[in-house]
Amino acid sequence: MDLYNSVNQGFNRIVVFLIFILYSISLGTEPPPPPQSAPVELYVGIINEVEDITFTLSALSTVWAAEDYDDPFLISEQYHYSQYTAFHTNTNIESWWGWDFVISHNSNSKNPVFAYGLYKLGINDAEYIYLDYRDDRYGNYINIGNPLGHDFDLWIKYESGDFYYSNDGNGPWVLANSEECIKIWEIKQMGNPTSNRFQPTTPTNLHYENANGHPRLSWNLSEPQEAATYEV
Repeated sequence: MDLYNSVNQGFNRIVVFLIFILYSISLGTEPPPPPQSAPVELYVGIINEVEDITFTLSALSTVWAAEDYDDPFLISEQYHYSQYTAFHTNTNIESWWGWDFVISHNSNSKNPVFAYGLYKLGINDAEYIYLDYRDDRYGNYINIGNPLGHDFDLWIKYESGDFYYSNDGNGPWVLANSEECIKIWEIKQMGNPTSNRFQPTTPTNLHYENANGHPRLSWNLSEPQEAATYEV
């Protein structure tokens, strides 16, 4: 009986030891976490293409910019037009690059930069979509809401002649119809946009007329209208 117990206890110790070894090995062979995405805010990549593609981002509205989110959002002429080339061999979404946003732009970065405004993202005059960033809360969404995926990043995929977008790069990918306007506040589920922090443009086309012996002034309203006030 003593011999049986000794053998049984020894066997149990071996089993426990083997379990411990296998557990330790499994800890050391777990797949590494996925690589972090590049530090940009607008990712662009291409799938199933045989050549590299250069994308153009051009402003269709007034553009506002600031060095930091807490700075005034002033009218800028600096971020109206830029380009980025996506490589057809780079199909790994985690290694895509694209555009920096102005308030998070690193001065040492060589990436193109965009700012607050309505943009046209396209390859040529026939293949393009619109991206609307006219929300003065953008860049600070993390502090006022609970957006899906990355706080204010957006992924654009071009595949077989179509544009797709994703909120976090993991899908689901949503088809963007040709000439469709993607509004960042809708993608991030932030409700209606606000524009009170944007510096208003100068009113134009001031016109005077005499109406029944009284002067009447009219002009084209500033953009955005919510941020403008007038004194006569």
